Amino acid sequence: MPLAAFLISPTLADEYVLSVGGEQIAFDPGDGYCPLDPDKNQINKVLFDWQRKAQRPHNELLAYFAPCDALDRLGKGAIEQLPSWSLLLAALRDGRPARFRGVSRPQFLGEMAKAMAGDLDVDDFDVSKRLNETLPDDLAGEIGKVGVSGMKQLGVLHRDEAAIYSGLLADVSVGEEKSTVAAVISTTLMNGYAVTYNNYREFKDQSTFESLIDEAKESMRKFIELNEPRGSLVANVPASTREQAPSWMDWVAENAVSGILIGVLIGAGFGLFAWFKRRPS
Repeated sequence: MPLAAFLISPTLADEYVLSVGGEQIAFDPGDGYCPLDPDKNQINKVLFDWQRKAQRPHNELLAYFAPCDALDRLGKGAIEQLPSWSLLLAALRDGRPARFRGVSRPQFLGEMAKAMAGDLDVDDFDVSKRLNETLPDDLAGEIGKVGVSGMKQLGVLHRDEAAIYSGLLADVSVGEEKSTVAAVISTTLMNGYAVTYNNYREFKDQSTFESLIDEAKESMRKFIELNEPRGSLVANVPASTREQAPSWMDWVAENAVSGILIGVLIGAGFGLFAWFKRRPS
């Protein structure tokens, strides 16, 4: 069984069941949003596999969501710009989904808030290099280079019981297409695993972030509601197996936040999906 896997199956409701570290979690992407299913057609598989490969070794791609009707048109070779997209990621630690046994969500979010308080040293040149190194040849031949530049870290924008929400702006180029992408990063601890939900949209003005934050807060509220009854983050964990404070706190400060930001930028670069011009089949 893979350490972290994408979509397993849709439920009768609007949520989808995913696997992280061999354990199931449910996620509801919201009305009108569906996951990019790599088993549905070849272009889905190529795009999903590319993003999954580009995210490693920092993150594992669990799911990629976009408007359902746009995904249907993409599979038919449509040329259009997506209005929005989102990624659900699990942070990796030593090659495995990062899990913090015996650490509560408030503890985790508190350390994340401290680590994200200032500007972090993440090189968007390295992100662009990673995107192009992992770009499949058949896509590279059609669209040329992918670039991410001009990153602006906006720090923590909001915090509630479910997650911590931070913001980022980046300029994205795909071939000759260019745009500024806004992202809201929702970071939480779910069943002990460090999970981020990154929402993207082309930046227009301040209202872009306001709507992204509102949507992210609702998504994370549902995320906790769907999964919290499945098990406590702290209860029933033997003291001998609980994460030692210096270990996990150091990892958050030194690795987690930079890895999350790299994942966000790679996802913004994956806005290629939004501007990808595929020849009709």
